[in-house]
Amino acid sequence: MYYLGDFLGRATWEHDWKVIYTEHHWTWDFNPLHDRMNVTTAEMKATFPSLASLPVVDQRLAPVPPPPPPGAVGPPISPARAARIAPFTKRRYPTPMECQADCKLGQCLPFRDETGHAAVTCIVRCKSDSDCPAGLACNCAEGADTTCHHVAQLPDDPMENLCLSPETRAGAN
Repeated sequence: MYYLGDFLGRATWEHDWKVIYTEHHWTWDFNPLHDRMNVTTAEMKATFPSLASLPVVDQRLAPVPPPPPPGAVGPPISPARAARIAPFTKRRYPTPMECQADCKLGQCLPFRDETGHAAVTCIVRCKSDSDCPAGLACNCAEGADTTCHHVAQLPDDPMENLCLSPETRAGAN
């Protein structure tokens, strides 16, 4: 038996009615679900007992991603907070797959923008500027450290230890 992987698919269909014509938009995407080989193999063997004695070969169509880097580990970030942070990261993507392809040092987090559309942002945690991707700086409290900079803060969120775009510094406080 060959294990090809577990996948979560999502399709959306949107249509906009106009006076003269209708616009239709069809989008689809899928993400591999990792670490499910043992679970789904056990389910398959229980469902098909005559195949249970066959060896299982791991031939995943999508490789298991490497563990997240140290900058990606931290307390959870809610979609509402991701939406507040997204403008400061300057890293916004329409799909999780596009974010994952570009976000090697952080976490891809979903959110809804100000118009209600779904999007994904790459949020990287940091202790110093060297932890951040090119074009971003580690945000810290004013005058707290020489290895990071005070880039921005929101009234209810200091956004400390997050990589932010220095371009957002003006007028962000």
